Amino acid sequence: MISVKQSGRGEKLHPNEFAASLLMPREIFFRFLKPGQPTMDKISEIAKEFRTTLTATALRYIGFSKEPCALVVSKDGLIKWYKKSGSFNFHVKVGGKLHPDTYAFDFFDGADLPTQPESVPAYAWLSGDINEKSEIFEQSFALGGYGFVKKLKQYFAGMKMRAMSQNLI
Repeated sequence: MISVKQSGRGEKLHPNEFAASLLMPREIFFRFLKPGQPTMDKISEIAKEFRTTLTATALRYIGFSKEPCALVVSKDGLIKWYKKSGSFNFHVKVGGKLHPDTYAFDFFDGADLPTQPESVPAYAWLSGDINEKSEIFEQSFALGGYGFVKKLKQYFAGMKMRAMSQNLI
């Protein structure tokens, strides 16, 4: 692996992060960050503007977003990995099977995916002591031909107060 030291910050960048910083410079990318719930429509618009993939754009968005959100990648009904924003104070059940209460599970079971974020129980995605009444918003999209589904999630604003006495995708 090649590491590139980021000037003035004393940290090393992974090659993918280095490429993202070249293709989607921080100063320009910040102009596209808007307050509010992240959606795939927003990510798609930014990806078109920068001519980058949805995955790369979503990862960059999450890296800079002040909104509590995460990108979760699953394949064949299993959660493979995730990246969360700094304000997303929960952990996703990596390595586990998708919960039946998620739209991603439904997709792998043959159902169509909703086109907008939809509320699901937080315990379906998050590990730890999660209040059963807490919800997050899930928006899943399929990557054709690869068996992958990606989720952009954000938790319901009231969850933090009700459930965490902290995954959104």
